Amino acid sequence: MPLIAGKRSSINGIYYASPSFGGFSGAVSTNLREGVANSRVSAFHVKYEGGPLFVALGYQDDELTNEKYTRIGASYDLGVAKLLGTYGRVKNADVDEWSVGADVPVATNLVVSVGYAQSKQDGAKAERGWSLAAAYALSKRTTAYAGYFDANKAAVMGRAGAPDSRFGVGLKHTF
Repeated sequence: MPLIAGKRSSINGIYYASPSFGGFSGAVSTNLREGVANSRVSAFHVKYEGGPLFVALGYQDDELTNEKYTRIGASYDLGVAKLLGTYGRVKNADVDEWSVGADVPVATNLVVSVGYAQSKQDGAKAERGWSLAAAYALSKRTTAYAGYFDANKAAVMGRAGAPDSRFGVGLKHTF
């Protein structure tokens, strides 16, 4: 039940999401201390969605790993493009992460997206990657998409069989 993706999820959790008040909303979650580890994962996030602006802040405390995750993200829709950015920090693991990107509508049913990201643990080489993708709306409920991702060597070292680059295609239908 963590609000920020982690290595595990909570069992017997409690979660509350607030309604939106003038564009502001938030959520909190935690779990009961049970099992062998008898540890807790607690998290919260707050966000603002108003017009072209979106800003969010999230925090998660994982007692078992003693890691604390903080994330902030924002986007701004200029009309001709939506600019995106994130920053994150994992305390105790000493990892800093950030990303920038843009979604560009090139036609009423076609959006092209581009992004660049970096993750760096103290004392290690930076892991970097970039991506390019396109989403084509076939109808109101069906979208075809394709994307390409390329990473530097540091991003795939130690991950057996992980390629430096990936290509994917898909079809999404909403029921």
